[in-house]
Amino acid sequence: MPRKTRNAKLLRDEEDGSKEDDNSGSDSDEEEEEQEEDRFHCPKCGEKLPKNSAQCASCQAPQQSCCPCSRVCWSSCIFGIAFVVVAYVLTIFFNSWLKTSLEQIGGAVLGTDVTLQAVNFSPIEGRIHFTELAIDSPTPFKGNFLSLEEFVLDVDPLSLSLGCLLGFSAPLVMEEVKLKDCNVDIVVD
Repeated sequence: MPRKTRNAKLLRDEEDGSKEDDNSGSDSDEEEEEQEEDRFHCPKCGEKLPKNSAQCASCQAPQQSCCPCSRVCWSSCIFGIAFVVVAYVLTIFFNSWLKTSLEQIGGAVLGTDVTLQAVNFSPIEGRIHFTELAIDSPTPFKGNFLSLEEFVLDVDPLSLSLGCLLGFSAPLVMEEVKLKDCNVDIVVD
């Protein structure tokens, strides 16, 4: 008999003040089987343990406090997965926002068009990656002043955080700096 059904039946019997006497032998057998199912086994000696015991009576080994199927573990797993999904979605939106901001602010500061195909910024990894960056030449000139296919700047996150804490007196560790197909065109009259 499932636990909830058994508990509900016992509550009903206690409220009525009556108990079924004709099946008393089979009920006690079922209760013993359920109690056996409600027990854990000691990982060290294999002895059966009740759920609420702190340690094994035979070998004194402590019982694990977190069962893989407990509600706390499940809620922690669900919270962790939700956090990762939200962080991933925010990163996608942040990268899109950063691309748009760089194009608009860069264009306003330089007075020319700035275009980017994609931006990938990962603060956890300390990495920023631009693809297809193009800065147009000022108004009287034609063509791109600067164009590059790929720019990568990867800084060790630990050295970056230590640098921030120590006022950048500690050196920054660069893991990767990459400029691919960088072209600068300067037109002189």
